[in-house]
Formats: sequence, C-alpha cells, structure tokens
Amino acid sequence: MTIEGVAAVATVAITAVGLPAVYWQARTAVRAARSPVAAAGVTARAQHAQDRRTAQRAAFLELLAAVRTLRDADARARDAALFCHLVRNRDNESDARRTEAEEERSQAIDAVAEAYDALHKAAALVTLEGPDELLGFLDSLTRIGRSLIYVCQIVPPDAENERVLVAEGEAVPPNRVREMYDEAERAFVTAARRYLNGDPPGLT
Repeated sequence: MTIEGVAAVATVAITAVGLPAVYWQARTAVRAARSPVAAAGVTARAQHAQDRRTAQRAAFLELLAAVRTLRDADARARDAALFCHLVRNRDNESDARRTEAEEERSQAIDAVAEAYDALHKAAALVTLEGPDELLGFLDSLTRIGRSLIYVCQIVPPDAENERVLVAEGEAVPPNRVREMYDEAERAFVTAARRYLNGDPPGLT
C-alpha cells in the first residue's frame, strides 16, 4: 500500500471507529507500506558491500601476481649477474660474448625495474580499494620490493659483503632482502584472507 493509500484509510477509519483505533490502524498500515522500501535499502547495501569485496579481491589478486612477477624477474637478474661475472673472468671468452652477457644482465635489471613499476601500480589500486587495515602490510611489501631493484644488480660473489638499505637505519645482506620480501608477501596474504573472511580488523 502506498503512503497516499494509508492516508485515505486513516480518513475513513476516523469517521467509523474514532481516533484511538485509527492511530493504531494507520501506524500498522504505514509500517506495511514502508517495509518493502526498507527491505530494498537493506538489499542494496548488501549488494554494494558484496561488490566492494569483489573489487577488493580482484585488486588483491592483481597485487599478488605483480609480487610474483617481481620475484621471478629478480631471480632471472641474479642468474644473469652470475653468468656475466663468470664470462667476464674467463680468459678464453671473446669480447663479443662478454658484451652479450653484459647486455643480457642489463635487460634483466630493466625487467626488474618494470616489474616493480607494475607492483607499485597494483599497490595503488589496493590503496584505493582498501581496506585501511591492510595498508601497513602493503607498505612493507612495496618498500622491500623496491630494494630488489638494487639487490638484483649485486654480483653473487659479492653478496656476502654487500648490504642493502631496506628501511631507515636497517641495512641487510641481499639474501635477507629476498627473505624479507617473501615474509612481507605472506603477511599480506594472511591479513587479506582474514579481512575477506570477515575477521575482526585488528590486523597486526
């Protein structure tokens, strides 16, 4: 029944049965008229929340794909750095082969930088979609990921002595940077899974 219909019922009822009865009849009728509207509002909010979760899940998946692409690019750059080091120190290698090895290493380093750019863009999408509770995990992941651009340029024989700054006042060996990157990914995945499962927001 529409609100106008309720008013009409109330007018007739006042004449027939008096004001007290009319009050309760009108109140019941108004509730009946409004309940479909309220139900529609609840449904719309629930659908919006579901749509938001779907968009967030898609953003998380894009981020994790970028995380793994960067890891793979770093592994290829590490192999290219080792191969370049070996070729450079072989007496019987031609200059052309040394040049080829250097170019392969340079391309591998460029691929790491491009992979990090993709990670940074995916992280921006997660920042936009939310939730805010994941931003700390996201910051750690992207900050350590950026360090891989420098880590991948370190020739493996020098890896024990080199140090990479991953945070203010924290310089660690290259292999530790890679471990921290893996740890940051696992922490993000755990926190994102808890959020999607509806766990309380105290994500630490």
